Order: sequence, then C-alpha cells, then structure tokens
Amino acid sequence: MLVCRYLVLCDYVSEDPNGRITLHGLFNRINAVHFPVSHQPFAVAFELAALQTPVIDAQLTVQISLLSGNRAELMEISAHRVGIEAGEAITTMVDLGEPIFGEPGDYRIRLLANDRPLAFRDLAVCQVSRPAEI
Repeated sequence: MLVCRYLVLCDYVSEDPNGRITLHGLFNRINAVHFPVSHQPFAVAFELAALQTPVIDAQLTVQISLLSGNRAELMEISAHRVGIEAGEAITTMVDLGEPIFGEPGDYRIRLLANDRPLAFRDLAVCQVSRPAEI
C-alpha cells in the first residue's frame, strides 16, 4: 500500500548536501486586493511511503492538480516518475510555477499516484481591502 505522509504548500524547498530538506514559506492562505492574482513562488512538498512487501509500484506517475472551488481542474503537473520499494519513503517537491486565481474562494491541491487519490490540501484565496503590513 502506498500512502502520503504529508503534503504541504510552500514558497520553495531547499536541500543541503546531506539530504536534509528545508521548507520555506509554508502557507494555506493567499490574500489579494485585486483579482485575478498569482502567487509565485509556489511549490508542493510531499512524502510517499510504501508500506507492503514485495516491491510495489516500481514506477509511479505522480500528478499534482490545482482544483477550483467547484473542483474543476485549473492546472496539472504530471509525469514525475519515481521508483519506490516496500519499506521505502521518498520526499519530493513539485514547482507549480505561477498559478493564477481568477477569484476569491476555496481551492484544493490534489495528489494522485497512478491515477489514485492519495492526499488533498485546501487553500483559501481571500480578498482583502489592503495588503498586509510587514
């Protein structure tokens, strides 16, 4: 059985020479004064783990989709192929580029492996009267 241990939204992911991964700019909400709006940089980081023996899904097609509030697919990134064996876990980052949000609302990131849903992450895109002060 293949499971997703986590799925997070962030600005970007860095990896040091020892393989340690750092997530930068975690978020689950985007505020905007005007629409349409884009958020850049935008990345998704996730970990997949294989929990059974023997080798399962030696080749996986992983798909990340951005869904609108009515669950229409706004964008999809696919063909990330990875090998995974039983007892193994892999951590992956996918750069979503600069997605455009046409209106405020509830959006969702969907993770599929070989066309099977593994995880979802909700994203609120909100209209505000003025930008946040830092």
